[in-house]
Amino acid sequence: MSVTKRIGKDGTIRYEATVYFYVGKKRHQVSKRGFRNKKEAKRWEVKKYEEVEKNGRPICSRKLTLKEVYDQLLTDKHNHYQYNTLYNTKKTLHYWYGDDAVINLGEMYVDKITYCDIQKFFDARDNESINVN
Repeated sequence: MSVTKRIGKDGTIRYEATVYFYVGKKRHQVSKRGFRNKKEAKRWEVKKYEEVEKNGRPICSRKLTLKEVYDQLLTDKHNHYQYNTLYNTKKTLHYWYGDDAVINLGEMYVDKITYCDIQKFFDARDNESINVN
């Protein structure tokens, strides 16, 4: 069990909890930050260890599509990126989501996207860069 004390730039104290577990021989970790006190962090950590004991790995709280994760990233992190980065990111959305998309990755659940799906997406877009030049 690992609970770490973090001190922010403004002097606020937050805690981070990390849970380590094995799937086969491979070691994994799950962590969460932002706990206001050590007791909350310990509670979360114990809950995750119970999930690992019961299921062999922690349970994802809900299934998200790639579009939902994309929207959440843009709303949560819009202060951390330059305007042009956000603009260009939004501009490329139609390549992988919507009616124009060759493969609609946006409606797929993140845990179900495979390497083959991503490779098909890039293979389908292979000729587009040649046409632009």
